[in-house]
Amino acid sequence: MVATGLLVLCIPAPALGGSGAPNPAQAVKNQLRHQRGVEVFEVGRYSLSKGGWRRIRVHSLVQLSPTGPVGSYAQFSGVPDPEPWTLEADAQASRDSVDEYNFISTGGSTYVRGEPEFQDGKPWVRQIPSAQDSPHVTVQPINVYDPRVLTVLLAGKTGRLDSGGRLYQGTTTYVELSKAARSWYDNDHKKISWWLWTDAKGLPTRLRTSEPSGWGTHPGAASVDTRFSGWGQPLVVTAPPADQVIDQRELVPDYS
Repeated sequence: MVATGLLVLCIPAPALGGSGAPNPAQAVKNQLRHQRGVEVFEVGRYSLSKGGWRRIRVHSLVQLSPTGPVGSYAQFSGVPDPEPWTLEADAQASRDSVDEYNFISTGGSTYVRGEPEFQDGKPWVRQIPSAQDSPHVTVQPINVYDPRVLTVLLAGKTGRLDSGGRLYQGTTTYVELSKAARSWYDNDHKKISWWLWTDAKGLPTRLRTSEPSGWGTHPGAASVDTRFSGWGQPLVVTAPPADQVIDQRELVPDYS
């Protein structure tokens, strides 16, 4: 699971886009309230220059708070794209591979459903906690829930009018994003191209990113298209019923 869950520290920022244009960082800050949320649809596509595609889809409801996301319901699927694979070692495995999972994240725990039911018909597995845990599932490298990130990302950009809102675009790196967030560190200088659409209130409606991907002699590209809707909707994420949950430690007896 690739995910981002960054601590939000709200700082003032000048209005963007000229006189009268709403500030997206401030608009998002105003949505960071208890028991409120946003609906997210996301598609990630990963390609290799010598052939091979994979597509990831995430549909989630993300519960927000003054410190950012604190919970979510998510449906995750990973499937081969219709494009034919040409890497012989991966071809058949890719055609046969379809990963589908449901996630619930709340109260510091993550529950996963997608494998066959385990002991006593319990369909949910409470994951062993790790430092990489996040309260929401995403493959998007840019965290729009952090006003600090948006402030740095949009500094000096006015954007242009688009469909009743504004469209901003530019480039960044993981180094710049981690410096903006100040809650994690990444020394990757790989360039990320981005496009951010906002509505008339300055709230993000769509974020698209593109970056180099692949490995070694198999370079490729990754692109993620994320859509946001229903900012501010009431939302309280609850854990699955206890009698439907098995702890991952019970499935990994040697775990310490």
